[in-house]
Amino acid sequence: MKIIRIILFVLLLIGCNKTSNVLIVTAKSNSVDCHMCPGFIIIEKGLKKDTLKMGSWGSPPKFNQFKANGGDYIAFESSYFSAGINESSLSILSLNEDSYLTPVFDTLIGDEQINSLKTTRRILEFRMPDTLLVHNYNETYNSFNETQIRTDSLTELLLIKNSALFSGINEIKVSNLIMPNAGKSVPGALIISNGIKTDTIYDCSYGRFPDYKRVISGGTDYLLTTCGINGGGNNVRNYFIWSLKNETFMDTLFYRQIYVGEISNMVDSRKWIQREVSFSVNDEKVVFKTDSIITLNDYESEEVIDTISIGQSTVTYDLNKR
Repeated sequence: MKIIRIILFVLLLIGCNKTSNVLIVTAKSNSVDCHMCPGFIIIEKGLKKDTLKMGSWGSPPKFNQFKANGGDYIAFESSYFSAGINESSLSILSLNEDSYLTPVFDTLIGDEQINSLKTTRRILEFRMPDTLLVHNYNETYNSFNETQIRTDSLTELLLIKNSALFSGINEIKVSNLIMPNAGKSVPGALIISNGIKTDTIYDCSYGRFPDYKRVISGGTDYLLTTCGINGGGNNVRNYFIWSLKNETFMDTLFYRQIYVGEISNMVDSRKWIQREVSFSVNDEKVVFKTDSIITLNDYESEEVIDTISIGQSTVTYDLNKR
């Protein structure tokens, strides 16, 4: 009888051990479906049960589990639409024991309102386990027949496979703060924490928070933020690089403000210079690649008279690496 009890106890321990490794992820809608009301992601692992509030309109985001560098992860792709502007985000959480539900990758991009008729749309697409695509295109509204024209499509490809983000070290958490019903002069905010220190970035206008991306270059960890400020055609965009090293956490390493749109009036037309700018870090260099287009519009009809491409230019700056 004693032997049977021991066997049953061992079998029970084995059964509990197997159960503790089973992961169950469930998506649940919110009973309240307001614009800023999140849905729920319920993650169960053994006796652990966690609820994540994510998404909008009461719906949870799309999610996928995957493996990378021998570890287990879950990726959430979500979007938020407000006042004609869509924001897309990708968040990756660890499912490993030593860093369970720790954010290991997080990025957000948003559309940019160029003027009352033109918007640059940006959409994220994550292809497991290591590829992030950023789809860009311009959408121009035709007020005569109330249609949209899609032009200048471009897709950027980013590889995150070899990034130390998947190692679970340097746990950085980024959350956004939206200021509701804010005017043009009111910035949004990003709250950044490394588990010891917390800092806040205030930028943008109309209560929107900056686009951001965490990158590792030359073995150093950075946060890149950028935000467009609409000036009725004379538009600027701010570019920042922040340190994520523990010793210099959230020190400003780089800042530039670039005019991405400039309007000048001519005799019977309006000249509009638009600049599409890509922003990256390569070891100790900051690289800006700019495509410039000049558009001539008729004063009265607003129809396009001519479009001239100036071509691409590249400017490199030294990074104040600390």
